[in-house]
Amino acid sequence: KNSTGSKKDTSFHEGDIIFQETVTMMSTAIKSGTKSRYTHVGLVLKYDNIFYVLEAVQPVKLTPIKKFIKRGVKSHYVLMRLKNSKHIITEKRLQQIKLNAKKHIGKDYDLWLRWDDKKMYCSELVWKLLYRNLNLKIGKLKKLKDYDLDHTDTRRLIRLRYKGKAPLNETIISPADMMKSPLLETIDIKN
Repeated sequence: KNSTGSKKDTSFHEGDIIFQETVTMMSTAIKSGTKSRYTHVGLVLKYDNIFYVLEAVQPVKLTPIKKFIKRGVKSHYVLMRLKNSKHIITEKRLQQIKLNAKKHIGKDYDLWLRWDDKKMYCSELVWKLLYRNLNLKIGKLKKLKDYDLDHTDTRRLIRLRYKGKAPLNETIISPADMMKSPLLETIDIKN
């Protein structure tokens, strides 16, 4: 229930942020580095009355929401929404988000986690779209060196991706950092 005592609306809304746990070599390193089970994030958008998740996988694309959920570990997900989203995500701003999202569709997934727009990783895509279109910082940006890079899984990925020379001062945003944002509220947790 919300603060007025009425039942919380757990249905999908455009602009919602959906988090899930995935199983890949990258997600194993993300779990170790961030100390969170959540390794993937996407933005809920609606086209032709169908809900999709805009996500940075290979390549950046719109995935039907049911397919996105099924891909997660045990179909578990956490749905979060901007507090006061009805006032923040106006129809005009939503159209702006969609227009800008379209520019990223088809881009390669950024395996090297660089903070440029040539390629995108999941949390970078969602963070940048909301920042650039709503002027909101969903989660605190960090540097790669701020994460636990000593874990075996994380070290293995650094050795493979960066030949052991990780860009420690690269700006990073993780799904876990976004989930901690005081601008978001949890709407639904499945499984």
